[in-house]
Amino acid sequence: MLMMQHNFVAASANVADLDEQADGFDIVTERRDDVTIERALSNSFGFGGTNACLVFQRFNN
Repeated sequence: MLMMQHNFVAASANVADLDEQADGFDIVTERRDDVTIERALSNSFGFGGTNACLVFQRFNN
């Protein structure tokens, strides 16, 4: 939500060597500024089937 609020995308952590199969995907390896994020998806997977998924959408007046 901070990235949506402040219009940036943080770099993906611990990305050193990308798999060849990831070629063509937009993997963020460095911070990007002036990016408008309209929607974001957050997944959380826990032990014993405790799973959650949240979708956030920017609110515009």
